[in-house]
Amino acid sequence: MKNIDTPSAFHPTAFVMAALVIIFLCLLAQRATADTYTVKAGDTVARIAVARNISVPLLEELNGRALTKIKIGERLIIPPRGIDSNFLAAVAAMESNGIPEHRRDTVVGDHGNAVGRYQLWKIYVDDVNVWRRQHGLPEFSYSDRANRLKSEAMVITYMIKYHRTLPIANALRLHNGGPNWKRSLKTVNYANKAFVKFWPKAR
Repeated sequence: MKNIDTPSAFHPTAFVMAALVIIFLCLLAQRATADTYTVKAGDTVARIAVARNISVPLLEELNGRALTKIKIGERLIIPPRGIDSNFLAAVAAMESNGIPEHRRDTVVGDHGNAVGRYQLWKIYVDDVNVWRRQHGLPEFSYSDRANRLKSEAMVITYMIKYHRTLPIANALRLHNGGPNWKRSLKTVNYANKAFVKFWPKAR
Protein backbone atom coordinates (compact mmCIF):
# COMPACT_ATOMS: atom_id res chain seq x y z
CA MET A 1 0.00 0.00 0.00
CA LYS A 2 1.27 3.43 -0.90
CA ASN A 3 2.14 5.65 2.02
CA ILE A 4 0.25 8.93 2.07
CA ASP A 5 2.31 11.78 3.42
CA THR A 6 0.70 14.47 5.55
CA PRO A 7 0.44 17.60 3.40
CA SER A 8 3.15 20.08 4.27
CA ALA A 9 0.50 22.77 4.89
CA PHE A 10 -1.00 20.79 7.79
CA HIS A 11 0.76 21.00 11.12
CA PRO A 12 -1.06 19.53 14.16
CA THR A 13 0.57 22.05 16.48
CA ALA A 14 -0.54 24.95 14.32
CA PHE A 15 -4.07 23.51 14.19
CA VAL A 16 -4.25 23.24 17.98
CA MET A 17 -2.94 26.79 18.38
CA ALA A 18 -5.51 28.11 15.91
CA ALA A 19 -8.28 26.31 17.77
CA LEU A 20 -7.12 27.75 21.08
CA VAL A 21 -7.07 31.26 19.61
CA ILE A 22 -10.64 30.84 18.37
CA ILE A 23 -11.79 29.56 21.77
CA PHE A 24 -10.01 32.45 23.50
CA LEU A 25 -11.64 35.00 21.21
CA CYS A 26 -15.07 33.47 21.88
CA LEU A 27 -14.49 33.63 25.62
CA LEU A 28 -13.22 37.19 25.33
CA ALA A 29 -16.36 38.19 23.46
CA GLN A 30 -18.50 36.49 26.10
CA ARG A 31 -16.75 38.36 28.88
CA ALA A 32 -17.10 41.67 27.08
CA THR A 33 -20.87 41.36 26.85
CA ALA A 34 -21.58 39.55 30.10
CA ASP A 35 -22.63 42.71 31.95
CA THR A 36 -24.77 44.46 29.32
CA TYR A 37 -28.01 43.82 27.51
CA THR A 38 -29.20 45.50 24.32
CA VAL A 39 -32.90 46.35 24.43
CA LYS A 40 -34.90 44.66 21.68
CA ALA A 41 -38.38 45.22 20.27
CA GLY A 42 -41.04 44.07 22.73
CA ASP A 43 -38.76 44.31 25.76
CA THR A 44 -39.99 45.82 29.00
CA VAL A 45 -38.02 46.63 32.12
CA ALA A 46 -40.03 44.05 34.04
CA ARG A 47 -39.35 41.35 31.45
CA ILE A 48 -35.60 42.02 31.49
CA ALA A 49 -35.56 41.94 35.31
CA VAL A 50 -37.51 38.67 35.43
CA ALA A 51 -35.16 37.10 32.87
CA ARG A 52 -32.25 37.78 35.24
CA ASN A 53 -34.22 36.91 38.38
CA ILE A 54 -33.81 40.30 40.03
CA SER A 55 -36.25 43.06 40.96
CA VAL A 56 -36.96 46.11 38.81
CA PRO A 57 -35.70 48.49 41.55
CA LEU A 58 -32.41 46.56 41.65
CA LEU A 59 -32.09 46.73 37.87
CA GLU A 60 -32.63 50.49 38.11
CA GLU A 61 -30.07 50.80 40.91
CA LEU A 62 -27.50 48.96 38.79
CA ASN A 63 -28.09 51.43 35.98
CA GLY A 64 -28.08 54.44 38.25
CA ARG A 65 -31.44 55.79 37.09
CA ALA A 66 -35.14 55.15 36.85
CA LEU A 67 -35.96 53.01 33.81
CA THR A 68 -39.43 54.37 33.09
CA LYS A 69 -38.68 54.46 29.37
CA ILE A 70 -36.28 52.24 27.48
CA LYS A 71 -35.48 52.42 23.78
CA ILE A 72 -34.62 49.73 21.24
CA GLY A 73 -30.84 49.51 20.95
CA GLU A 74 -30.24 50.96 24.41
CA ARG A 75 -27.69 49.07 26.49
CA LEU A 76 -28.48 48.24 30.10
CA ILE A 77 -26.22 47.01 32.88
CA ILE A 78 -27.40 43.55 33.95
CA PRO A 79 -25.94 40.90 36.27
CA PRO A 80 -24.06 37.90 34.89
CA ARG A 81 -26.09 34.69 34.63
CA GLY A 82 -26.61 33.15 38.05
CA ILE A 83 -25.83 36.33 39.98
CA ASP A 84 -29.44 36.85 40.93
CA SER A 85 -31.92 36.81 43.82
CA ASN A 86 -30.91 33.24 44.73
CA PHE A 87 -27.25 34.22 44.87
CA LEU A 88 -27.99 37.30 46.97
CA ALA A 89 -30.16 35.31 49.37
CA ALA A 90 -27.45 32.68 49.84
CA VAL A 91 -24.78 35.31 50.50
CA ALA A 92 -27.02 37.18 52.93
CA ALA A 93 -27.77 33.92 54.74
CA MET A 94 -24.06 33.20 55.05
CA GLU A 95 -23.12 36.69 56.19
CA SER A 96 -26.13 37.39 58.43
CA ASN A 97 -26.91 33.89 59.69
CA GLY A 98 -28.70 33.99 63.02
CA ILE A 99 -29.39 37.71 62.86
CA PRO A 100 -33.08 38.74 62.75
CA GLU A 101 -34.21 40.05 59.36
CA HIS A 102 -35.06 43.50 60.73
CA ARG A 103 -31.44 43.96 61.94
CA ARG A 104 -29.55 42.56 58.96
CA ASP A 105 -29.11 45.83 57.09
CA THR A 106 -27.50 47.65 60.01
CA VAL A 107 -25.50 44.85 61.63
CA VAL A 108 -21.77 45.56 62.07
CA GLY A 109 -19.17 42.79 62.16
CA ASP A 110 -15.46 42.04 61.78
CA HIS A 111 -14.45 44.49 64.51
CA GLY A 112 -16.46 47.31 62.95
CA ASN A 113 -15.17 46.82 59.41
CA ALA A 114 -18.09 44.96 57.83
CA VAL A 115 -21.56 46.48 57.54
CA GLY A 116 -24.99 45.26 56.45
CA ARG A 117 -26.56 41.99 55.40
CA TYR A 118 -23.69 41.29 53.02
CA GLN A 119 -20.99 42.38 55.50
CA LEU A 120 -19.29 44.74 53.06
CA TRP A 121 -15.96 46.36 53.87
CA LYS A 122 -15.00 49.85 52.75
CA ILE A 123 -12.46 48.37 50.32
CA TYR A 124 -15.34 46.44 48.69
CA VAL A 125 -17.22 49.71 48.15
CA ASP A 126 -14.07 51.36 46.79
CA ASP A 127 -13.63 48.53 44.28
CA VAL A 128 -17.23 48.84 43.16
CA ASN A 129 -16.92 52.60 42.75
CA VAL A 130 -13.86 52.25 40.51
CA TRP A 131 -15.97 50.24 38.06
CA ARG A 132 -18.98 52.57 38.43
CA ARG A 133 -16.80 55.61 37.78
CA GLN A 134 -15.34 54.04 34.65
CA HIS A 135 -18.85 53.46 33.31
CA GLY A 136 -20.25 56.89 34.19
CA LEU A 137 -22.56 55.56 36.90
CA PRO A 138 -23.35 57.10 40.31
CA GLU A 139 -21.04 55.93 43.06
CA PHE A 140 -21.98 54.46 46.42
CA SER A 141 -21.13 55.80 49.87
CA TYR A 142 -19.95 53.71 52.79
CA SER A 143 -23.27 54.36 54.51
CA ASP A 144 -25.03 52.68 51.56
CA ARG A 145 -23.85 49.36 52.97
CA ALA A 146 -26.76 49.65 55.41
CA ASN A 147 -29.25 50.06 52.55
CA ARG A 148 -30.50 46.72 51.25
CA LEU A 149 -31.11 47.78 47.64
CA LYS A 150 -27.84 49.66 47.29
CA SER A 151 -25.84 46.91 48.95
CA GLU A 152 -27.41 44.37 46.58
CA ALA A 153 -26.34 46.56 43.66
CA MET A 154 -22.84 46.72 45.13
CA VAL A 155 -22.58 42.93 45.38
CA ILE A 156 -23.76 42.48 41.80
CA THR A 157 -21.41 45.22 40.54
CA TYR A 158 -18.52 43.52 42.34
CA MET A 159 -19.40 40.29 40.57
CA ILE A 160 -19.57 42.09 37.23
CA LYS A 161 -16.13 43.56 37.82
CA TYR A 162 -14.38 40.38 38.95
CA HIS A 163 -16.64 37.39 38.22
CA ARG A 164 -18.35 37.60 34.84
CA THR A 165 -18.13 34.06 33.45
CA LEU A 166 -16.79 32.11 36.44
CA PRO A 167 -18.87 29.30 37.98
CA ILE A 168 -21.24 30.36 40.77
CA ALA A 169 -19.15 28.53 43.38
CA ASN A 170 -16.22 30.78 42.51
CA ALA A 171 -18.45 33.85 42.68
CA LEU A 172 -19.29 32.88 46.26
CA ARG A 173 -15.59 32.45 46.98
CA LEU A 174 -14.93 35.84 45.41
CA HIS A 175 -17.42 37.57 47.70
CA ASN A 176 -15.86 35.90 50.72
CA GLY A 177 -12.20 36.30 49.82
CA GLY A 178 -11.99 39.26 47.46
CA PRO A 179 -9.92 39.36 44.26
CA ASN A 180 -7.38 36.93 45.77
CA TRP A 181 -10.03 34.29 46.57
CA LYS A 182 -8.07 31.55 44.80
CA ARG A 183 -5.32 31.75 47.42
CA SER A 184 -7.66 31.12 50.35
CA LEU A 185 -8.92 27.64 51.20
CA LYS A 186 -11.49 29.08 53.61
CA THR A 187 -13.37 30.41 50.59
CA VAL A 188 -13.92 26.80 49.45
CA ASN A 189 -15.65 25.99 52.73
CA TYR A 190 -17.68 29.18 52.42
CA ALA A 191 -18.95 28.25 48.95
CA ASN A 192 -19.68 24.65 49.95
CA LYS A 193 -21.66 25.73 53.01
CA ALA A 194 -23.60 28.30 50.97
CA PHE A 195 -24.64 25.62 48.48
CA VAL A 196 -25.39 22.84 50.94
CA LYS A 197 -27.03 24.83 53.72
CA PHE A 198 -28.55 27.91 52.13
CA TRP A 199 -28.88 27.60 48.37
CA PRO A 200 -32.02 25.35 48.39
CA LYS A 201 -33.70 27.84 50.76
CA ALA A 202 -32.87 30.70 48.42
CA ARG A 203 -34.72 29.17 45.50
